[in-house]
Amino acid sequence: RFKAKWQSKKLTRDDKLRYDGVWASLLEREGSAEALADLACAIGTIEGSSKQAVRQLNRSRYGQSNSGWDIPHSRRSRLRSGVASMSAVSEGSSLEASEGPPVHPLLKDLALNTIPLSRDLRSPVTSCNQLYCQAAIANLLLRDRLKEWASVSQGLFRTHHEGTRFVRWNEVKHSEESGALEVVKWANLKRHNRMIEKMLRSYNDDCSFLLDIARANVVFESLADLTVCFRAISGDDNVWVEKVTNRLSPDYRSDQTAGYRDVCIRLRIVNYQAQSLGAESHICEVQLILKEYAELCANTHRRWVRSRNIGGT
Repeated sequence: RFKAKWQSKKLTRDDKLRYDGVWASLLEREGSAEALADLACAIGTIEGSSKQAVRQLNRSRYGQSNSGWDIPHSRRSRLRSGVASMSAVSEGSSLEASEGPPVHPLLKDLALNTIPLSRDLRSPVTSCNQLYCQAAIANLLLRDRLKEWASVSQGLFRTHHEGTRFVRWNEVKHSEESGALEVVKWANLKRHNRMIEKMLRSYNDDCSFLLDIARANVVFESLADLTVCFRAISGDDNVWVEKVTNRLSPDYRSDQTAGYRDVCIRLRIVNYQAQSLGAESHICEVQLILKEYAELCANTHRRWVRSRNIGGT
C-alpha cells in the first residue's frame, strides 16, 4: 500500500510543480491578497456550509419523528412563492400538511407521501438507480442556473473545439438560432464504472456519499469574476448550498489534489420544478476554476486518472 501511494504521487509530481507555479504567480499579482480575502469572506457567510460529512438523503415522509427541515424557515417561505401554500407546516409544528407543491403523477402512483424541502436525516439513499434518476433531473435544472451565474460573472464554459477550449457564455447565449450554443461542452453525468470504483474504493460501498454524479464547472479569467459568481450562487433562491471547499485558500494543502485548486460547491436545486419532480434533495457539485488551472487540468487529467487508480482512490 505504501509503495502504491508513493508511485501515485510520483506520477503527478511534475504536474504539482506546474500547479504550484500558477499559485505562486497568482499570489504575486497586485490585489490578489485582497481578492482571496474577499472570496474567503463570501464563503464564510454561507448559511448551509458545513464541516461535517454531507450525504445524499431521502425526503422525509409524513408522520416520521426523525424528519427535519434543513433549510431555514425564511428561505423555505421564499422557495414556496408561486407554489401551493404549506402554512400548516411551521417551525416547531407537526410536519404533516394537507397541501404542498404539485407532485408528479409517477410519485403519486408509487404512494410516496413525502415532504418537499424536508430530508430524513436517518435515511441515506441506498440505491444507485435512484441517485442517477434524481441526478438526471438535477443536471438539467442545474444547467439553467449555470447560464444565469455565468452571465453575471463573465464565466466561461468548455467547448467541443480543440482550437478554442473555452468560450465566454455572454458571447454565445444570444446565438441559439445559429447553433452557436452547441459549441458549449456541458458536463455529462458521472460514468457508471467510475461511480462504482469511487463507491467501493472510498466510501465502503455506501452510495450516499457520492455527491458528484451531477456536476459542472465554470471557468474564470480573474478572481474577481469567480467571487462574483460565487456570490450569485449563494444568493440564488433556486439553490441551497450544502458545503463549500475553498481550495483557493492559502491554508489549503494542495498536495491532496496534486497542486490543483478550485472552489468546490456542493449544492441542491430546490426550486419549484425540482420539488415537483422529487429531485430537490439531490446534491450536485459545481466547481469554480481559474482559467490557468483549467488549461493545465486539460493536459494533466489522464495522468491524474492513472495516479488515482494506482493509489486506489
